[in-house]
Amino acid sequence: MKNHSDLISENRPLTSDERSLLTWLMSHGAPEAQNYAAQVEELRVISRCSCGCPTIDFSPPNGPSEILADFYGVTSENVEVGVILHARNGKISEMEVYSVAQQDQSFGLPKIETLKTF
Repeated sequence: MKNHSDLISENRPLTSDERSLLTWLMSHGAPEAQNYAAQVEELRVISRCSCGCPTIDFSPPNGPSEILADFYGVTSENVEVGVILHARNGKISEMEVYSVAQQDQSFGLPKIETLKTF
């Protein structure tokens, strides 16, 4: 779980790329992800990570995480990343995107066509 000091507050709708990735994760993730599908249209980004990764939060990170999807992919910058879609307390809470190689450079979302299970 991230430290709250590492978050940048936001209040915005999903970008089209974020929405496309989130929709893909929901349809290819764990079977229980479908129970959360109705929430996608209402999601707003409330914060993002300050490290340069594209991790975004939709609700405060309170409570244990339920993993709705967990995939591996490659960004347009050719960075290998993991993507985990979290839910907490019955709500989609976070789309975590992290560098597999622990790279310090900034990077974007993975290309959907590269996503696969670990």
